[in-house]
Amino acid sequence: GGGGGGGGGAGWSAGGVPCVGFVGNGVTPTNHLAIEWFLDQVWPGLRAKVPGLRLRLVGLRPDDRPKKLRGEGCAQRGSGGARCGWAWGTRFAGREEESGIDSLGFLSEQDMRAELTSWRAMVVPILHSTGVNTKLLPALQWGVPIVLTSVAATPLAIPADGSVALIADDDAAFERHLCRVLLEPQVRLSLAAASSAHWQRLLADDREAADVASLMQLACSVRAAPEESRPLPLPHSPRGAGRALVEGLQAARPHARSRCFAQGERRQQGAPAVLVALHGSSGGEA
Repeated sequence: GGGGGGGGGAGWSAGGVPCVGFVGNGVTPTNHLAIEWFLDQVWPGLRAKVPGLRLRLVGLRPDDRPKKLRGEGCAQRGSGGARCGWAWGTRFAGREEESGIDSLGFLSEQDMRAELTSWRAMVVPILHSTGVNTKLLPALQWGVPIVLTSVAATPLAIPADGSVALIADDDAAFERHLCRVLLEPQVRLSLAAASSAHWQRLLADDREAADVASLMQLACSVRAAPEESRPLPLPHSPRGAGRALVEGLQAARPHARSRCFAQGERRQQGAPAVLVALHGSSGGEA
């Protein structure tokens, strides 16, 4: 995907109704606790200042997993059971529609882009995090203004000075910043452009890619060295694997062939190293 430019429509609101939104898996505690806090602490005052405002929630609802596993509706389990929807445990539970809360579930990429670029802002009230909040990436890519906590901002190098997104670590700051974005078109335009520009910077300055490139260069140098000078023995592929697997991969993707495994340099029993990086707070997320 290229740069942003999504958040440029007149009003940036579905059907003329001002919207802010959130993207996330509601089964993940960091997500549903963030929205619970936002609904309790920010939403009442914000909606009083911006009548008709709606909160659009994209992603798995907090009650979807127990529904699927037990084959029953969330309401059947009572108050001591599953978290019944995004507003569970708040004053808005059971009256989400009239309170301006829309739970959209999963969306296709096309629908996701249309939805996000209709928002006046993405809210990311994450209070605790295990790493990069990938929910921010489409907002940056498509030029959506963002109001978020410093916990969510730090992993993607979003500065605290408000030049890319507005940072809010308490309810008063969230309400204040969102009111600015909702009511001041120039602020929205500036933040939309800043989101797109930061996305381009992330693409151009990929520190993780540089780290992996350095690691692979080291692996190449070790593989090219004589056996006796290697710091560790060259790994050997399991019996019946190795060469056939490597050749199959090379035939399928010749353009991706590394110099380490160029034709004529491949050792009979050598096998490539595969680096797998997982991100997530649980095995299921990973």
